[in-house]
Amino acid sequence: MEKVNDSIVPKILVVDDKPENLFSMETILSDFSVITASNGKEALKLSLENEYAIILLDVQMPEMDGFEVAEILRSTRKTQVIPIIFITALNSDEQFTFKGYDAGAVDYLYKPINPDILRSKIRIFCELYTQRKKLEKQMVDLELSAARHRKAEQLIAVNILAGGVAHRFNNLFAGIIGYADMIKMKSEEGDGRVPTKYIDGLIDSSIKAKEIVGQMTKFANIKVDDKTPELLNLNDLVLNAVKLLEEELNVDGVEVRLNLRSTQETLADRFDINEVLLAFIVNAKHAMLETEDACLVVETIDDGEMVLLSVTDNGCGIKAEDIDKLFLPFYTKKGEFADKETAQCEVRGNGLGLSFSHTIITDSGGTIEVESEEGVGSTFTLRLPVNK
Repeated sequence: MEKVNDSIVPKILVVDDKPENLFSMETILSDFSVITASNGKEALKLSLENEYAIILLDVQMPEMDGFEVAEILRSTRKTQVIPIIFITALNSDEQFTFKGYDAGAVDYLYKPINPDILRSKIRIFCELYTQRKKLEKQMVDLELSAARHRKAEQLIAVNILAGGVAHRFNNLFAGIIGYADMIKMKSEEGDGRVPTKYIDGLIDSSIKAKEIVGQMTKFANIKVDDKTPELLNLNDLVLNAVKLLEEELNVDGVEVRLNLRSTQETLADRFDINEVLLAFIVNAKHAMLETEDACLVVETIDDGEMVLLSVTDNGCGIKAEDIDKLFLPFYTKKGEFADKETAQCEVRGNGLGLSFSHTIITDSGGTIEVESEEGVGSTFTLRLPVNK
């Protein structure tokens, strides 16, 4: 049995109503995996039970001839791509030949069969079949790899959020504990009365902690695999995302300017759009790590049937030849900043890849555009359709 590789063994289906012809075919194709059928109905049944690299189909058979079998195979999704070679002892006039091709044949072989020619043709179709199966497997592997990559990107997003939120909570809890200690100390002194400023401070810090929890819940309250399109106001998403990353942006000295003028809503998955927005903001922050007077501008605006959201930074910018690569799978720009005077730098740190941002927005019916100039900064703009 001939194997094109170690894992794929192409099967050949031979259909003929004469046992001696089937035996002859099996003998000629002894190096291949051959399955036989003695009539059209049996052939159709076997075609649904197995996958074949090629079908050798006799034209003249009782009850159901080869043309009828081929037409049925072509009308069925599972079998419509299987190549068919007609085997016939009839003459090769043009009308007869065209009828076979119309029925779905890719080739004709006339009896008596030349074994060498038959084996050569079968080998070619088996190789084509194997290449197709390899490509299909590679596509599945790429999809799985892409899914794992997206999970990793989402973990990075969660890590960024967790770091920023943990820092804010530490500050708030330090204040809560400090106010509580002051209240305890004052209550043990003198007449036991506690100044209201300590109580107000304790309440205020507790309220802020509750707000952070609420913001986190809004940002990530949808499961990754649970796509739930809903009407979204991009202004609300921007405000919530900036609030979540406020502490991290402040620590790095990034000034945030908001210009939220959109009044329209878009229909999309909240988690997905949040993820894209987070990637835009965090990547902008990373691009400005060595920029004096770092400034992040987030804008929303309505543009006809689209709503636009743009994130602009005054960071290192992106080389012109790299812009087209930004949304390629697994492409990233990480490293160290070069001399600022040469206007060349690389984004470093936890920069989120943008390939899945592109996929998310495309799947939502939108687009992403990038404008950048080295040493000046970059603008990432997403466009989403207005809900009608």
